[in-house]
Amino acid sequence: LFDVLKKYNLESIKKCEGVLPIIVECFEGEALERFAELSDLPLIRLLDQDTLEATPLLKDISKYAHGIGPRQDFIFDNEFLSTAKALKLQVHPWYIQDDMLKHTDNPIDENILYMDMGVDGMFTEFPHMTKSVYEDQIKKNKMKQFLQ
Repeated sequence: LFDVLKKYNLESIKKCEGVLPIIVECFEGEALERFAELSDLPLIRLLDQDTLEATPLLKDISKYAHGIGPRQDFIFDNEFLSTAKALKLQVHPWYIQDDMLKHTDNPIDENILYMDMGVDGMFTEFPHMTKSVYEDQIKKNKMKQFLQ
């Protein structure tokens, strides 16, 4: 990945500014640790373990990543979420699906639920819905802005 980004002159935050925002996400911690040595691009460690297994990993993850991408149900574990926030890790749950709702009866409320939990971004299979809900919530001053 780094070689491809370098080929297109996109391997750093400065080189991406005004061209294309890039966030590197990966389930493999070692790969992200290595990438952190090569670039200052934002790194998100994706998590698929149980929260009891993942919470102790957060301190190590904070040494090389800017944030975590936990499964969406992790957001409701107060210890997990507060530990991540205390370590100044961005939280971007994955993946929000309008056609497979987990906690509400409609996709608008589902998106708002995660935004209200204080996540910093979301991985979604329906970006048009998440973007429109996000913009509506910003207009209503009901939430802070996600990372741009």
